[in-house]
Amino acid sequence: MILKTLLKSLIKEGVGSLDKVGLVPNVVVVRMDGGICSQMHFYLVGEMLKRRGCDVRFDLSWFRECGKDMDGRFARNYDLERAFPCLEVKKASPLLCRLLKIGFMYHNDYFGIQESSMDWMEIVGPAYMDGYYRDSEEMYSTVFKQVFRADDSVLDKDNLKLLNEIISANKAGSAVAVHVRRGDLSSFVKAYGAPASMVYFKKSVEYVRRISGEAKFFIFSDESDWCRNELSESFGDADFKICDINGSEKGYCDMILMSHCRHHITSQGSLGKYAAMLRNERLCDGLVLLPPNEPSREWLSRFNNCKIVN
Repeated sequence: MILKTLLKSLIKEGVGSLDKVGLVPNVVVVRMDGGICSQMHFYLVGEMLKRRGCDVRFDLSWFRECGKDMDGRFARNYDLERAFPCLEVKKASPLLCRLLKIGFMYHNDYFGIQESSMDWMEIVGPAYMDGYYRDSEEMYSTVFKQVFRADDSVLDKDNLKLLNEIISANKAGSAVAVHVRRGDLSSFVKAYGAPASMVYFKKSVEYVRRISGEAKFFIFSDESDWCRNELSESFGDADFKICDINGSEKGYCDMILMSHCRHHITSQGSLGKYAAMLRNERLCDGLVLLPPNEPSREWLSRFNNCKIVN
């Protein structure tokens, strides 16, 4: 153990010496992991740094080495460029990642569990950014809309058919996206709060129907069978459809479909909220409903018409 620690120290010292003579690339590497929304978050972190003049690359090795949710059940593929094919994503080489990890590693916890006092916007290269970093409000007020646009051309035939149903529902009244996040967040997780309850979904459906009149609810979830067997009663006599053509392997398609709905009933996690942010200007007056947990409060100011449903 002592020898291992000493060896690490010597290697780190050696990398520091290389940096002093200009042999370490002056880049910032952002490690990317998780589902499509996490990937979008990391890309925004890189974009913010790029706008400050940093040369930013992304480490995608997690998707080869793990590529699963926290329970190891559902796939978390690298889908960022599938969802947004126009993005420029510079990849970091394995050698560059190893080099920067040794001498220039920054780790932070986005959710404040082990959050550093460091302002990540102050980071300059060379640097390797590991972990999650707290969202800057500028990400959502300005940068998100400039960077991301829902691209229907990435949808296959079945998804385009469902998209037409959503568009028709908006013409007849209102299409309502209902995101039901379960899987690794089906029980309390400090970063996300308690899972959205049956009562929350029932009250949200009633609230939308009161203010929207004719509404069709499109339910998206990794666990469509659970929604069919457990949640469907919460919709009463409302017109609803469980959308089960994608699964976790194509969650980005669900996000694009949801972005075409006028109203959004979200749950813990970011997919429903990010889909609501991707809506075009004609739909942005729609409701965004949030579950009653602490993380929801941060989202209230990010939408024109937003409410926590208790």
